[in-house]
Amino acid sequence: MALSSRFGALTLLAMAAACTPRPPAIMPAEGATAKQAVDSFMRTVAIADGLAEACADYGVLPAYKDPVQLTQDYVVKLEGLGYDPAELAAAATMPSPGTQLKWEIGYVNARGASLGDRVSVCALAQSEIEKGTPVGSLLRMG
Repeated sequence: MALSSRFGALTLLAMAAACTPRPPAIMPAEGATAKQAVDSFMRTVAIADGLAEACADYGVLPAYKDPVQLTQDYVVKLEGLGYDPAELAAAATMPSPGTQLKWEIGYVNARGASLGDRVSVCALAQSEIEKGTPVGSLLRMG
């Protein structure tokens, strides 16, 4: 095979890989039940979503297109790690907006920021991205 053909084939493979959804890099805590793993992930997504929404003007964006699809991909990943599909299905119930807001407030406040102070919230979001925390891994600067 000519070098240009190999390069073309590798380019096509790389492009296909880039278009293929990847499960999130976040791993469940060791020994976590299916419910704990799913709840923790949904909490992380809700917090990242809230930070991205609050800080879009500051260039903080979600690193995913759809939080529901992201969660579904994570559940598939958990199945691959040996979690019971029935337990995962029972655990994968989207929390109410009120619950999501409580998670976000608790997270932000625990890190010295306040939802009433957008500058502190967006500085926190940028810090989370830089540190590569689970929340930060779901955000990107745009």
